[in-house]
Amino acid sequence: MEHLSLSSSLQDEIQTDNSGLPEKTIGSQGLRKKIVKKGISWQTPFPGDEVEVHFNGYIEGGASLESSRDKGVPFKFKLGQGEVIKGWDEGVATMKNGERAIFTVPPNLAYGEAGSPPLIPPNATLVFDIEMLSWSSIRDLTGDGGILKKMMKEGEGWATPRDGDEVLVKYEARIETGMLVSKSEEGAEFHVGDDYLCPALSRAVKTMRKGEKAELAVRLSYGFIEKGNLAPDIESNIPPYSNLTIQLELVSWRSVTDVTGDKKVLKKIVKAGEGFDRPTEGSHVKVTYVGKLEDGTVFDRKGTNGEPFEFITLEEQVNEGLDRAIMTMKKGEHATVTVDAKYLHGHDISGMLPANSMLHYEVELLDFIKEKPFWKMDTHEKLEASERKKQDGNVLFKAGKFWRASKKYDKAAKYVEFDHSFTDEEMCQAKSLRLSCYLNNAACKLKSGEFLEASRLCTKVLELDPLNVKALFRRSQAYLKTSELEKAEADIKKALAVDPNNRQVSRSAAKFSRDGKDLIWADYGPHYVKVRKVCTLELFSPKRLEALRPIREDEVTAMVESIFNDCTHPENNGKTLMVKKYLGAVAFNNITRLAFGKRFENAEGVMDEQGLEFKAIVSNGLKLGASLAMAEHIPWLRWMFPLEEDAFAKHGARRDRLTRAIMDEHTLARQTSGGAKQHFVDALLTLQEKYDLSEDTIIGLLWVCNIL
Repeated sequence: MEHLSLSSSLQDEIQTDNSGLPEKTIGSQGLRKKIVKKGISWQTPFPGDEVEVHFNGYIEGGASLESSRDKGVPFKFKLGQGEVIKGWDEGVATMKNGERAIFTVPPNLAYGEAGSPPLIPPNATLVFDIEMLSWSSIRDLTGDGGILKKMMKEGEGWATPRDGDEVLVKYEARIETGMLVSKSEEGAEFHVGDDYLCPALSRAVKTMRKGEKAELAVRLSYGFIEKGNLAPDIESNIPPYSNLTIQLELVSWRSVTDVTGDKKVLKKIVKAGEGFDRPTEGSHVKVTYVGKLEDGTVFDRKGTNGEPFEFITLEEQVNEGLDRAIMTMKKGEHATVTVDAKYLHGHDISGMLPANSMLHYEVELLDFIKEKPFWKMDTHEKLEASERKKQDGNVLFKAGKFWRASKKYDKAAKYVEFDHSFTDEEMCQAKSLRLSCYLNNAACKLKSGEFLEASRLCTKVLELDPLNVKALFRRSQAYLKTSELEKAEADIKKALAVDPNNRQVSRSAAKFSRDGKDLIWADYGPHYVKVRKVCTLELFSPKRLEALRPIREDEVTAMVESIFNDCTHPENNGKTLMVKKYLGAVAFNNITRLAFGKRFENAEGVMDEQGLEFKAIVSNGLKLGASLAMAEHIPWLRWMFPLEEDAFAKHGARRDRLTRAIMDEHTLARQTSGGAKQHFVDALLTLQEKYDLSEDTIIGLLWVCNIL
């Protein structure tokens, strides 16, 4: 929830209220409520309802917060969804329409021991003046009347399922005639978002609490025809375009967390933990876990309740997937965790697993101790912690673990970022540490291909030390990669002027100039600079290449399966298989999927018309290129067999026709779906306006990508 500022007059109004109505305690955790103005109805909102309020607030005995009244815009949030502090969820749930009340929220229902720096200190009690304006009762879940939900029985608690959670429901679905079309006998279990039975079920359960019963009125667009087929237990003689009435009960659910954001590490809560706190990077954790293969074989078992397994998070003491999952757990939480082979690099078990396989863990987080936060440290502790983190980063950098090293340098710099309380001697130490961390972090970013971040970090060094040669040199390298040529040249010349005997700088400067002519800075023109920037920062950025990794893995997996199937086919018994054929197919499919976002071959290896045309264009281009190369090396061939410009023109037109057709397909798909994929054709179409790219430039880049 946003912090809100409150004028002194409004704060006085809250503090001097004399309505005469008694203050009362809400719940058992210390929340206090004093009604200023009574409501005009007897109803109160339910968890999941969208409420609209005006409010003011301040820290008890301290600073004011922002105000929705000052902004003139009511504040909206979904009750019981954790979108606001817990004191708000509990307090607003007791309010009637038109009611105005003052709530005194204790720290345990606000921001707790951590506070919310810099505005809200630790263990702060907050005071809010809240006026209930309205809330939604019968809920339109889709905004278009497609799914209307009427609560029949309230549920327990305040939490509701989210996408990916595993839910257990009971339901009964009927069409408009009253005919029963589907019913769960013992209950149905599914993951939210799987569109079990029909899309309306997943939409509805996300608004329900445990034990809640509701009636859904579902229009045909959210019914059985969404996916083009009916659920297995539904009678085939049901009219496909039927509105539905569904009686739905949410029996229970297990929260499922997509830990890494790519569904490669999933955590399912079996038993909820205590409080709100979770381990962070560098926390000392105590756990027990059992690791199993997909067939149930136990391959690892660590810790018991009496002697738990202890380790430091994100220090590669367990595989990355399990590590990150444990960092999402609360003390006392039990969970099952599935980890894809992608997150097992560097661990013994990874070599035993086939691609796309999963490991399954049963984990309990018994306890953890977080690193001491920097705002609780004295100056000596901050300097020691910064030096320690920097040395950890140095070890990781030497081991080639640049991402982890960067995180260490970043944390080391944060310890000494604010030095206003340091002595003069400590300020000198802090400055030296910051310079060293920024420089080392810039080196990590250069190694990782994050050139903009590298130049930013070097600039921070130069703000403290304008003649720092390492910062000038590394920033020039970053500018080179982002095609900011003039800036790169200026930095390297300045570094050379400061330290003419620096061999690294001298070697770099020597590449820039030869015989008085700047070869590196040859006038390729602004178009060249722009295209290079698009390739460096966009098409071949580490983030995009990582996002495209599943395509490459998918094609390699398909190749291995194809080789296995051909080897085990009875007709090929005793025959030799040509691996070159399979490698060629992988290369072809990878290129077309990365550049054009499509596979021209089907599963049986049959190529469509566009694929045949693509191969023909590539083949013709190679022939024309070969003839051009021969004519360059053997001039007399030009006299005897002059190159036909018409052939090149026809080849270019043929290439452009195919590419424009594919671009048109993607433009239409983006307009329909409203999103863009990571492959190059969609990326370039998305960047067209940002970089002022012509169609010819996009076509040229796509074909360069294919050649590369």
